[in-house]
Amino acid sequence: MFERRRGRRRISIAPATIAAAVLFSCVVAAPAGAVGFGQIEAWGAAGTGPGQFNEPAECALFGVDPVDGGIYVGDLSVDNQSCRLQKLSPAGKVEASVAIPRFGAGKTPLGLHGVAIDHGAKRIYVLEGGESLAYTAKRILIYSIEPSGSGQLVPPAGGPASLTLPSGSQALRNPTSITVDPSNGDLVILAEDPKKEHAVIQRIGADDKTGARFVDLGNVLRPPGEGARAIAVGPDGTTYTLTGNQVEPGSQATRAWELPTNLASVKAVSGFAAAAESEDWKGGLLKDAASVAVGGPQISISPDGQMLYWKENQESSSSSEPGVIAVRGYSLVKGATSVVYGGHPYEEGKGVCAIGTGPAPIAATGEKLVVFDHAFPLGGGYGPPRVVTFGPGGSGCNAEVAAKLALDGVEEPVSVQKGVDVVSFDASESELGGQIEKVEWEFGDGESEEVVGPDPALSTTHRYLHAGTFTATVRIKLVGPEGPTGEASGMVEVGAASPQAFLDLLEPSGFSVAAGGTVVFDASESWDPTGAPAGGECTQATGCPGSSEMASYAWSFGDGSAPQTTTVPTVSHQFANPDSAPLLRLVTLTVESVEGQTDTDTRLITVRGTPGPVLSAPAEALLAPPAAPSAPTPPGRGKPGSKGGRHHKPAVRCRRLKKASKRRKCARAARAHGGHGPRGSKS
Repeated sequence: MFERRRGRRRISIAPATIAAAVLFSCVVAAPAGAVGFGQIEAWGAAGTGPGQFNEPAECALFGVDPVDGGIYVGDLSVDNQSCRLQKLSPAGKVEASVAIPRFGAGKTPLGLHGVAIDHGAKRIYVLEGGESLAYTAKRILIYSIEPSGSGQLVPPAGGPASLTLPSGSQALRNPTSITVDPSNGDLVILAEDPKKEHAVIQRIGADDKTGARFVDLGNVLRPPGEGARAIAVGPDGTTYTLTGNQVEPGSQATRAWELPTNLASVKAVSGFAAAAESEDWKGGLLKDAASVAVGGPQISISPDGQMLYWKENQESSSSSEPGVIAVRGYSLVKGATSVVYGGHPYEEGKGVCAIGTGPAPIAATGEKLVVFDHAFPLGGGYGPPRVVTFGPGGSGCNAEVAAKLALDGVEEPVSVQKGVDVVSFDASESELGGQIEKVEWEFGDGESEEVVGPDPALSTTHRYLHAGTFTATVRIKLVGPEGPTGEASGMVEVGAASPQAFLDLLEPSGFSVAAGGTVVFDASESWDPTGAPAGGECTQATGCPGSSEMASYAWSFGDGSAPQTTTVPTVSHQFANPDSAPLLRLVTLTVESVEGQTDTDTRLITVRGTPGPVLSAPAEALLAPPAAPSAPTPPGRGKPGSKGGRHHKPAVRCRRLKKASKRRKCARAARAHGGHGPRGSKS
């Protein structure tokens, strides 16, 4: 169990509640949010031995099996004559390898432009350039995932060793990306047309048949200086790519595009541009436009098709110094982006969760993301080439926490009623670089809450029991003695609801009084919906119970006499009337609550003359008092969607009852029925 401490009280949270919170965070908020993403493991070294990497940028091959996590990396052979493709386990154990020639007849270069893995078909595909035009795709080499007895990757038994590619006017020039469509096993290639005028996306069937082809005649995927360099295919066959310019901030330039399985059209990924603009992330899309071999896949999609990953440039690398690279993820379900990896300087020996090389390829497997930071060029300050895996629950990242706080679903001040409204606080959209150690909430009113333990929830609620303006703050600390802390704040304006004044005639009964007689007025039915009676208190669980106790009662009798102010709800007064005709006096009551809110009620009283006729009740027209001035509306009251219930004054008809006890009973019933009186009550 973990504990939540609020003020001096301590509340234990049951394991079942923890399990529910963890499930929610894994399903809804991954990869950014309640479950921190961090480095799980890293391995690799420079060299020519098994499991080592020798000049990997010269053989730009990198791929990850999305099902079993197997890793495929290309590097240069000792004699420089071939590219060695190694198959490694997720932990870096060598399982097999194959040498792929780098040159054809007459030492003509054969470019290798990517590797793709089809786990279902047990195949590895390598895209090879032609001999006559080194940057024109020639064929796709095929190897079996299952190595031979001697530990070699060999063509599949009984199957073709390669697939042919279109030529002539349909040739694929400058190929930059190859991937497998998991929905049908097609190979999908991103390249250019022979004249290098338009981007081309070509499908090749696993049965060696040429499939659908998209030629970007409108140059949607090739805006000036921002051409697409990589593709990824989701589980439903949708092809994704990104365009952008690493010189421009990402929110202005980077855009995502999608094409259906038949490649019939291209359209913008829904919500991507809006998210980029609203989040205003600073780095531009990272790509190596000067080189055909960009080092492997530059974008990736999660196997469930919900998260699209790409790299962003925050600080460019040089020939001797590593840069600062971040990986972003765009949720195709939630329509929001998050920094999920990197984004801070690489230091040799301390490069936890850092990416130093721009062409570093990325690939997703399950809930994890794998990055091959291949340390080009060697001898610089990059450190050794390494394969880094990160995912949910990883730790050790030293990236800063970008905390975000929403109050009642908005990132702006909210107005609520004291003791009535419950405010929700949500920090689940915070960008985290590791696992959370604890979450601290300060509500600004002296109350606080701390949640510790594995995967604490990033949301809570609080009810304010005092009026005022408060600054609420959330602090998120990641695990480790030097784990970073991020915080975010928001304003809450808390106002007390206005009281409801209710003026009644206690003695004598009826609506007319004799001149010179003592009249007792009663305001005990007045009500403060956010007050608390003497000895009572407002609580987090129930709010404020409401109270009939007021700070003061101001009386004006309408006959020229001096107004009176009392701290008790009753007052007596004598009216004079020397004439025989009855007089009408408008009596006004103003109540003030303990928070200083006021409300007014009036009564029209008939004062009989001496001698003069005795009226059993004033005429109906005289009984209707003029509209009382409205009291100031407190924050949150009377607004559309306000959560606090509004109390109405008792109906005027209650005042027409002759007996005071019946009038008070009617008033109480009217308050209970929203101010309209009980059904069937008679005037």
